[in-house]
Amino acid sequence: VALGCARAPAQLYFAVGQSFPCWRLTAVCDDGVIEADMIANRVAVTARGKWPEFADGWQAGRRLAASLSRQSRRNAVDYVLSTLKLKPRTDPFFVSMRAAIADFHGREPGPADGAFGADLVALCERIAAAGRRPAPRSAPRSAAAPAPDRVDVAVLGGTGFIGAHVVRRWLAAGARVAVMARNVANLDATLHDPRVRLLAGDVGRPADVTRAIAGAGVVVNLAPGGGAAAVEDALVTGARHVAEACLAERVGRLIHVSSIAALYLGDAGEVVTGAIGVDPKAARRSAYAHGKAASERLLVELAGPALCILRPGLVVGAGGLVLHGGLGFYNNEQHCLGWNAGDNPLPFVLVEDVAEAIFLAGRADAALGRAYNLVGDVGLSAREYLGELARALGRPLVFHPQSVAKLQAVEIGKWLVKRAIGRSAPLPSYRDLKSRGLRARFDCADAKRDLGWRPVAERAEFVRRGVDVYATDD
Repeated sequence: VALGCARAPAQLYFAVGQSFPCWRLTAVCDDGVIEADMIANRVAVTARGKWPEFADGWQAGRRLAASLSRQSRRNAVDYVLSTLKLKPRTDPFFVSMRAAIADFHGREPGPADGAFGADLVALCERIAAAGRRPAPRSAPRSAAAPAPDRVDVAVLGGTGFIGAHVVRRWLAAGARVAVMARNVANLDATLHDPRVRLLAGDVGRPADVTRAIAGAGVVVNLAPGGGAAAVEDALVTGARHVAEACLAERVGRLIHVSSIAALYLGDAGEVVTGAIGVDPKAARRSAYAHGKAASERLLVELAGPALCILRPGLVVGAGGLVLHGGLGFYNNEQHCLGWNAGDNPLPFVLVEDVAEAIFLAGRADAALGRAYNLVGDVGLSAREYLGELARALGRPLVFHPQSVAKLQAVEIGKWLVKRAIGRSAPLPSYRDLKSRGLRARFDCADAKRDLGWRPVAERAEFVRRGVDVYATDD
């Protein structure tokens, strides 16, 4: 956007949703350039010096580097002091937003007559027309194709990453499917198939669960948890509501999709099968891992032999997260701080293979009363996977190996800061950090035997469907 100014031309660049934010104000003057970086809170000044041209660039670079170093050091000190509440925040974005909000509320109300309203609506319509997106892929169900009254399977959480693939697999087999999710707007066209009964609901509300599973012979629970409760409580509460509803409605089979996070996976010499129970010291793990383990224990008590528990590994594929948290922690979209050295094979599994296992578990009698881990046969390390992803995306993604001891020291430091400023926080768990490295090995022969499950075993095919897909995934 070109701006007409009184003394000089100017250009404004404004973008929303950029992965690397860049908000800068640049003033090009007769004798130099001033650039203010609003995100980094730095000002760079480039000007001429007394030196000949061949040496002036070198001297200017030294001055600029020294100035940026001083400002960056000051910003780091200010961040620590403001975190400890020893001084107010000084970062320009926060300060400017606070001032803008205060200025807005401090002003007298502007004109609010009919002409002002008409101009405002016209402006909004022009903005909408300029940035209008294509029509959503889904369309409302026609009156001629009502949702089925009786269904073969109910999928709770069926609009999510794994859930959408599960629904497609069941529809491909000719089944009638009920799908419950918190948000049922702007969905994939598959979920508007006339054989799908689509319901808005939350596993945190028992009435919603009962309504969703009515008439279903099989229930697949993929819901992450219900309501606004803490993660652990939400997982356990949701699992309880599902199990109790299945018992009341006499559902023939409940497939609960848990996670390998419920297991302890920190020992390289351990071979994990479906028969190995959840982490016996799950209370010392993260809230998510503890919630997953507690949910499984509760379901075993309530659901009885009609229950089958499936624990997918690191699920990748179309529609999933590009930067998977199973590899490490991402400070930003380019740098991954690994949970360990990153050289051990990780328990990856394709989302289509997970959907196939869930479908097979809905039909295999041998699966009743059993638990299975779903891990594919291609075990790339964190370094290998991120390298393949960097190649597919054409981006300079970098994996940074870490030691568990170092990670624990950093977490302890964060915990001390939180306690110093009066925030309550649980003591960081060394056991949980070690388990995140996923050094244990999986043996999924039981799932292959009882379910007839055959995950992808060729590396090239896994990379095509689990890595390359992100280069073209919408």
